[in-house]
Order: sequence, then C-alpha cells, then structure tokens
Amino acid sequence: MSSPFRGQHCTERNRSEQGPRLRLHRLSVSAMSAMDVDLDLNMNVNLGRGPRRSTSIQSSLLSCFEHLAEVAVMATTGGGHLLRLLAEWGSARRDDEGDPARPSGIGNGNGYGSGNRRGNANGNGRETGDGGKGTGSANGTGPGCGCGSGGGSRSESGIGAGTKCRNHRHHNRDCNQVQDTESHVLGDIRSSDEEDKRTRRRRAAGEGGDWYRGGNQKVQTRVLRLVSVVCGFAKDLSMYPQYNRGKFGEDAWFKTVTPHADTLGVADGVGGWRSYGVDPGEFSMFLMRSCERLACSKDHDPQRPDLLLARAYCNLLEQKSPVVGSCTACIVSLDRATGILYAANIGDSGFMVVRGGTVVCRSVEQQHHFNTPYQLSAPPPGHALNVLSDGPESADTLEFRTEPGDVLLLATDGVYDNVPEHLLLEVLSEMAGVADAVRLQMAANAVALMARTLSFNPDHDSPFSQNARRSNIDAPGGKPDDITVILATVC
Repeated sequence: MSSPFRGQHCTERNRSEQGPRLRLHRLSVSAMSAMDVDLDLNMNVNLGRGPRRSTSIQSSLLSCFEHLAEVAVMATTGGGHLLRLLAEWGSARRDDEGDPARPSGIGNGNGYGSGNRRGNANGNGRETGDGGKGTGSANGTGPGCGCGSGGGSRSESGIGAGTKCRNHRHHNRDCNQVQDTESHVLGDIRSSDEEDKRTRRRRAAGEGGDWYRGGNQKVQTRVLRLVSVVCGFAKDLSMYPQYNRGKFGEDAWFKTVTPHADTLGVADGVGGWRSYGVDPGEFSMFLMRSCERLACSKDHDPQRPDLLLARAYCNLLEQKSPVVGSCTACIVSLDRATGILYAANIGDSGFMVVRGGTVVCRSVEQQHHFNTPYQLSAPPPGHALNVLSDGPESADTLEFRTEPGDVLLLATDGVYDNVPEHLLLEVLSEMAGVADAVRLQMAANAVALMARTLSFNPDHDSPFSQNARRSNIDAPGGKPDDITVILATVC
C-alpha cells in the first residue's frame, strides 16, 4: 500500500415429519390395546343379562369404538386425546346400563369447556354443555338418555361446530357429522404439510436456500443467501504472530447475517503510516468493527452499503481518542428478498462475481496514480493538509442481480496484485453451486496460499508488475502484502 502523504509512493441465513399415517400406526398399537381390555370387561359383566342384550351391547360397543378411533386419528391430536374420548364414552355407557330408576352421569360438553348430564327418577334426561362458543341444552326421555344441541359445540376434538347425540340409535349419523368437520380442518393441515415436505425434498436434492411464505402459507419467492468462508495471511508473520478474528496483519474484515441481508466487508490499512509510528491495522480494524455493528442494527438498509461505510467512518472520526490512519474498503450486501447484490468500493480492494466460468461482475480500482488508491483517512491533528484523504462519497457503487450458484470473491489488493484473473477463475469456477462450507474453505485457502506464494516470487510476472510497466516503473516479481479472502456462493 502506498504512503498516506501526498507526493510519496511506495511499492509494498412442525410439525413432525411423521404424517397422519405414521401416527395412525402408533395409535393402533397403544390405544387399541386399551380398547380390547375395556371391551372384554364390559362383555363379561353383561353376559349374565341374556344373549340378546349382550349381542346388542357388543355390536354397539364395536361400532362406537370404530368411529371414535377414526375421529381421533383424523384429528391428529395424539393418542392421549383418543384415550380421553374412550374414557368419557365408557363413563356414559356405564351410566346408561345402571339402575333405570336412578340414572345419573357426567360427561364433557365440548372440547373447550365442560358439561354435565343428569337424569331424574322418571327417566327424563337433561344435558348441558358450556364452552368457548356457547351453551347447548335439550330434554329427552328414556333410561338416562338425552340429546344436547345449541350454540355450544359438542365436537369431541374441540375444533369444529356440530351436534352429538348419545342415543346409540342416532350415533352413526352424528359421528359422520363430526367426521366431516374434522376432515375439512385436516385437509388444510395436510395441505400445509405437503408444502413442507416438498420444500424438504427440494433441499435434499441440493436446491439450498430459504423460501419466503406469504399469508396463505404457499411458497411465494425463493430467498437467496450467502454461504461464506474467510482465509488470509499477514505479510510479516513475526509482527503478527497470533491470529485475531477479523484481522490479517494490516487487513481487516467482517461478515454479518440478518433475516434481510448478508453483508461482507474488507479493508486494507495503508502501510506507509508505520513509518510515522502508527499501526495501520488499527484504523482498518476499527472501521470494520463499526460496519459490523451498524449492519446488525434495525435501521440498516442492505441496499445502501455506501451509507453503511459513511456511518462507520463518521463514528471513527467522532472518537474522543483519535484513531489515526488510512485504509481502502469494499462492502457488499446481498438483499435476500430481491437477490440483488449491492456494493460500495473505495480504493483497490474489490470483489468479483463468477458465473458459468466467466466473470460477470467486477469492481473497478480507484487510483489517483500508480499504487496510490483512494482511501479514507483520519490524519493527526494539524496535518490534515499533508494527508491524502477521500470521503466516503467517493466510493464507487453498483448493484448486480445474482442467481443461485454464483460465486463471489471479496479480497484486498494482496490477492488482485499477485494472482492473474485466469488463475482465480480456475479455482472459483469449480465452486459454482457449492453450499458445503468445508469445500468452500478449501478453495479459499487455495486462493490465499496461491497469492502469498506468488507475492514472494521474484520471477512472477504479477498484475502489479504489469501495471507498473504501464506507468514506466520497474517493479518485477510479486508484491508482498497482507492477504484477505472472503469466498461465498449464492444459494
């Protein structure tokens, strides 16, 4: 990176998958076992009352158990709900079979509240049920038999409105009414389940990414996201022996993920400040940390990375303890809703997007002259006129519509000054559509290591040396520099 002072140059982002069919299997094993036990007990108790009465009881029990099991399975509310229905019906049935002169019994009114059922000595029965939607009542005659109807729902599942009569002569008709109500509700539930299953199948087939659901719970738009990894090297490992997250020597980086956007950024500290006793990495590190914090705030606009950069830069200048230095910077933000990539770049850091083995979008370097890029600066007090400084409004902005499978490379000039574009394409083209972070990390490591190796090769005809010759400057070989690589794919 060049000297910060004028005139000086340097060449350095339900329901269980067990559907109703699987749940039916569970209910059949557990609940039906309990039903068999109750059936045997009731049959043995009533056998002494005569073959005709026991036959009628058996047929009634079998018919009612069969319908109750179907309703409970269709409601898909679990085995416990079925057992509760069986217990309620069994209690009412034992009341009916008791002394005709003194019938009494208690049962639930509906799924939301409670109800009671009583009979007098004359055989008249009255049943009331109160719940979340109203109250129903009716009178009837017979040994403890009554019919309840009205505004209150008698649906045992508690999710539909209907009428249920406990008289076994009308039981089949009323169970069908409840079953129709349950089937209508279950149809909507199954429709939602089918959408979830189709989404899981798409992801299992390799179609990554999220899906935005509208109010009708149908898939509306595919929401794109970035899968990103980072790698880098400090130019002088002896000066930076330990790794600090977000920093490689004088370079700094950040990445954030929010429900609305994925934001990445890199900054390259101007190395010339070291000659004046200033650590160039402090300025770039502070700027990127401010960007990271602001990108996670609620008022962040993913379509304005230039505004994000400007706010972070103003925050740096407002510090009570001055943060002195300069840096280049590049920030990109993927709007998940639209799939558009927004970028703001100042200086010679930058990004490129690869699709189908070719570069479809790339940022442009901003240079005042050879090896003197545009840069954000905070000069020491009293030296503002001697320091090269560009405001955040000088940043070059652009937007680009991405597609699933696009490969994004965001890097500092330590990569672009040493690795030719065709070598980058060979690595990046193989990452098209890759959502595996391990494979991406291997590719990012390869790019960073290739850049570092070529930067110390005196015989390498680097892009930096080629640009130097265009300016009539002799600078053979690679350019030793800090290296930062952020590699991402659009999924």
